Amino acid sequence: MKVFFDTEFTGLHKDTTLISIGLIAENGNKFYAEFTDYDKTQIDDWLQENVINNLYLEKA
Repeated sequence: MKVFFDTEFTGLHKDTTLISIGLIAENGNKFYAEFTDYDKTQIDDWLQENVINNLYLEKA
């Protein structure tokens, strides 16, 4: 069975931190998680507008 996944990080650099992860299996099983301990100092305008503002948990 294939499992597809997507992640969001605070950037493409050495010390990036994970913001969210989503997985979905071919049979329809789903998993989604958001992290609240990501490094908020690494959030730029694009991440704020396109990722953080769309999270379900606390906003940066």
